[in-house]
Amino acid sequence: YPAYHFFTSVPADDEKAIISQSKQYDNIFNESGENMKIVKTVKKGDYSFYLLQSDNNTSMRIFEKDKIFDNRISLVGGGKCSAPDEISFYSSGQDNNTINVFFGYDMTATEYNYIYRGVRCTKLIKDELVLDVLIDIDDVFSPASIIYNE
Repeated sequence: YPAYHFFTSVPADDEKAIISQSKQYDNIFNESGENMKIVKTVKKGDYSFYLLQSDNNTSMRIFEKDKIFDNRISLVGGGKCSAPDEISFYSSGQDNNTINVFFGYDMTATEYNYIYRGVRCTKLIKDELVLDVLIDIDDVFSPASIIYNE
């Protein structure tokens, strides 16, 4: 259904359309999205990840490249940051992919730790923002886990 794909997606390079679709997603969950802006972007494979801030919250959104229209993307999920200076985590399986996203804002630490597939990893935090993405392309769902203060 080409019309469905077209009307449920937005141009990949249209920041206003990406924010508008993110606000609609927020309205489903009764969250305010006034003065929303994109503060960080990560693109991996067919996915685009956005860290967005508004007057009332900071959230992460995942958009996937449309299956019909090469220059359009569709919102497939996201999550809200729990609080400033805390890492939030999103994990999902999408079309034989495991997507793990760490995200946060107003971070005071310079690094954070997580475990993925049994390996402990450390990531540096830049600009007081975190938007880190791990994608596995296989049939096995492999969630990561954050290591909190030890």
